[in-house]
Amino acid sequence: MSLELSPLEHARFGFVTARGELAPEASIDAVLQRAHELGAEVVMLRVPTSNLRGAQQALAEGAILADTLVYYEAAVGDPAPVTLAAGLHHRMLGPQDAQEVETLARAAFRDYVGHYHADDRLSREAADETYASWASRSCEGPPVADAVIGVEDNDGSIVGFITLRRAGELASIELNAVSPDHQRRGIYAGLVGLSMNWASQQGCRKVSVSTQLNNVSVQKVWCRFGFEPARSYYTLHLWIPAPRS
Repeated sequence: MSLELSPLEHARFGFVTARGELAPEASIDAVLQRAHELGAEVVMLRVPTSNLRGAQQALAEGAILADTLVYYEAAVGDPAPVTLAAGLHHRMLGPQDAQEVETLARAAFRDYVGHYHADDRLSREAADETYASWASRSCEGPPVADAVIGVEDNDGSIVGFITLRRAGELASIELNAVSPDHQRRGIYAGLVGLSMNWASQQGCRKVSVSTQLNNVSVQKVWCRFGFEPARSYYTLHLWIPAPRS
């Protein structure tokens, strides 16, 4: 069990926050002890869905279920042509695009319900800004993202983006969004195809991507590109009580 403080979430929400994953061999008592050592007020805990006992123990301690994430993986082949709708083209994005990407993300995620939104103790406004900030910081490059691919309309405006990271032979799709005004133009599928090509060019063998379990529409797109379910996690928020006497 690894539990570490998250300064970014502390700054964002105003609570001392720790993050970690509850391995099958770890106990919730060990999580609580480590949280007290760190001075954490809340622990955002990932629990493999195979560790049902660990999840039950955390819930018994007052944790709330904030979301369930499913991860997909696909093997990387040779680059393949990606055709975008008429008037659209793609390019790599950089720091000069950060503000526009931030604005797009803010609009695209306006009604999105992530694990931050599922916790009534966390500011809804701060939760909304999480994705906009993430998108903006991705354009600045590592360590947040190794590449950001954007799709532009014929007027030069960015209408979709996808962020990527690489760790050895594994590429991961981290964040993506399409402008609400440009849905149903095949932009998201095009971005996934472009991501697969980027991974191939980087010498990666696999691509990983995740989403909430109920986000079925993107999972259908992934399946068309050969992605298959690989693993899944519960996200639990455990607010830390005072130390036991």
